[in-house]
This record gives sequence, structure tokens and C-alpha cells, in this order.
Amino acid sequence: MGKQTKEEKAAYNKAYHAANRERLCEEARARYHANRERCRAQQNEYHKRYYQENKPKILAKTAKRRGIQLQRTPSWACLDRIEEVYELAELATEVSGVQYHVDHIVPLQGATVSGLHIYENLQVIPATENLSKGNKYDA
Repeated sequence: MGKQTKEEKAAYNKAYHAANRERLCEEARARYHANRERCRAQQNEYHKRYYQENKPKILAKTAKRRGIQLQRTPSWACLDRIEEVYELAELATEVSGVQYHVDHIVPLQGATVSGLHIYENLQVIPATENLSKGNKYDA
């Protein structure tokens, strides 16, 4: 066949992965479970290094998020009930061993709609679901 260009290699790889997606996912899952502790240690090291190398950027993003959340919290919001939702997420994580997040049903910074930081707009969901959702709102 001769030497492949980068584009040809990329197209071949994309087609191969599309045709073998399920098997490749299963193999990756099995590798992860067989080496779970080592994988987690590598992830932790990566996150620590990333945090150290990008600390100002991360702190700025966190401060922005906190500021937006404060702006989106009306004076009439019941802060005790909001705190209970966060406690529930922590408890769900401890009991199940699966990471849970507090999700804003209507995102605070949605593209088409923005919600409030109030009890009625919060839900406890698995972290994987929350992270995949992003700032989208499906009515």
C-alpha cells in the first residue's frame, strides 16, 4: 500500500475505532479494572501536577464560578435546604462508593436560559452524568 499520509492514517484509525468501538471499550475497561490502583495513582499525580502548573488559572475559574453562584442566589433562597442537598450528595458518595455531584437542573450559565442557585433547582446525580451534561438544559 505504500506510505500513508497523516490524514489517511487518521481516517483509517477513525474507521477502525468506529467498527470496533464496543470491543475496544471492553478491553479498556478490563485494563483499567486490572490496574485500578496504578491508574488512580497516575490520575492523582496528573491532577496534582496540573493544579500546580495552572494554579492561577484554576483559582480564577473557581472564583468566577463562586461569584456567579452568589449573583444567582436570591435573598429569599433557603440556604439551610441548599446545604442539605450538598450533604446528601456527600452521603450518597460515601454510601455507594460512586462520586455524586449537586447539579443545577437549569444551569447558572446556560446558553439559552440561566437558573437560580435555589433548592428547587438542585438535584443529586452521579458525577459522570453531571460532567457529561455540561451547561445544557433539556426542557
